[in-house]
Amino acid sequence: MTRKILERLKKDNKNVYKHIEELKRNYCSSNNCELARERASEYLKALVHVELITDIERRFLFCYISL
Repeated sequence: MTRKILERLKKDNKNVYKHIEELKRNYCSSNNCELARERASEYLKALVHVELITDIERRFLFCYISL
């Protein structure tokens, strides 16, 4: 499911896809995990707000970023 969401974003909106990948890299290498988690969560909520992703997709992407 996550792969399908990422493929759709990569095709439809490359900037969003790149930002998600950047959040994942920063999340994994961050010394302040709580701040990284908050940034990722807020960004994904904003994507839901502007209707680029659904709430369920947001949850899948958050899991992807935090792994």
